[in-house]
Amino acid sequence: MVGSITSRIRIEFIGRIIATGSSSLLLVFLARTLSPDEYGTLFLTISLLTFSEIFARAGIGKSAARYLSEFRGEAISLEADIIKVSLLFTLSTTGIMCLLLYLLRFRISMWFGEPYLADLILIGVPYVIFSTLLKYSRSVLQGYESISNAAKINVTNKVLRLLSVISLVLFGYEALGALFGYVIGFFISSITGIYYILKIASFGIISEHQPKEDISKKILKYALPISITSTGYALDKKVDTIIIGYLLNPAAVSFYTLGKQIVTFLELPAQALGFTISPLYSSEDSELPPSKIYEEAIVNSIYIYVPISSGLLIISEPTVLLLFGQEYLPAADILKVFSFYIIAQSLLHITGDGLDFLGRAKARSLSRVGTAFLNVGLNFVLVPYFGVIGASFATVFTTYIYACINISIMLSEIDINKIKTIKRIAIAFFPSIIMSIATVYLVDFANSIGMLLVVILISSGIWTIISLQIGMISSEEIKRLAEI
Repeated sequence: MVGSITSRIRIEFIGRIIATGSSSLLLVFLARTLSPDEYGTLFLTISLLTFSEIFARAGIGKSAARYLSEFRGEAISLEADIIKVSLLFTLSTTGIMCLLLYLLRFRISMWFGEPYLADLILIGVPYVIFSTLLKYSRSVLQGYESISNAAKINVTNKVLRLLSVISLVLFGYEALGALFGYVIGFFISSITGIYYILKIASFGIISEHQPKEDISKKILKYALPISITSTGYALDKKVDTIIIGYLLNPAAVSFYTLGKQIVTFLELPAQALGFTISPLYSSEDSELPPSKIYEEAIVNSIYIYVPISSGLLIISEPTVLLLFGQEYLPAADILKVFSFYIIAQSLLHITGDGLDFLGRAKARSLSRVGTAFLNVGLNFVLVPYFGVIGASFATVFTTYIYACINISIMLSEIDINKIKTIKRIAIAFFPSIIMSIATVYLVDFANSIGMLLVVILISSGIWTIISLQIGMISSEEIKRLAEI
């Protein structure tokens, strides 16, 4: 069973490495090619579309995944019902949201004082359709524990996005071309995802068999708290960008978005781990107790992200300057604030989805919405006075509150050895402190991308040596990590 989990993590992790590598290259390319105003307008549009996509998804895919994980193998016709009903509901909600976007595109552009937004939102209609179908496919494949296929469509999306966006921008289509490149990636990967679902569900989804009313109600009922959680996610993750665009300007959006995107890329290991282990909390096939799975996940996330957080705080300025240029240097201060955010996010990745599979989506949704509204309120208070730094602080503060609530809910469901876990977590700070002291002196030598990488490698080596010496990690664990 441990080997199976490791194999799934490896597949998802490799997939996310490729996907994140593609996204990283795209981020650097767009920042180097577009002006801060163009970059900001593009990602203001993407934030608006992502917000719309949350309502289009309506929590249906994750609800379906929960019931597929729970009932998989019990009745073939029941699996067929789950997929039929969830896909129909998803298509319906997506159609409604896309119609609203189309009708309101000029009014939205007027609200933000950006006429160019109307054209971008028009391209955004197929963006919402296919991005919603891609997320639905990933969720359903996760419910089937088909991590390999879920990873494949994620990689397909990111690689095609990279190639399409670069091609269209170089041909002179700028932000419009970039957004259409996103649509191409979503289109092909979502169709591929639906194909994989139909292939796994070889029992024949398309038939005259009418789904049981029972499962329809179950999916809708459980989708509601997940949808509320997702709405809270949109408020927490995207509305801050929209507020900055409304109160400040597209350039401010570009600095804020850049800082947040860099941190998002660093969440890769926790994202892969969380996506892989979440179905195991409710799966009947899991031989490891949920308490053991969660305890190891939370300790390993802390081991990984405490040094990443402290290192990022120190090297943020040369990172932004060398990768994106002088124009984007204001993003360095935002990145410093977000360096603290990454620890809370790593804990959320291994906790949040697991609560959905354990049937605690309602409790999670209430905490998400509460902290999301707090974030929005803090943004309106802090942004007029402190600009994007105020928005960054609001996001970090509310994310830690939300992470603590999620962990407390998880601990009410599963019983871990708290004293042992706290001791293991406390140890993680010692090698990170020594590493940070060394990095403060080394960072002055980071005058090129090559030297920046050397500084990162030396700092990582210092952390590894100290961690081995104090017994925090073992050489066997490093070998296993290398195998993943």
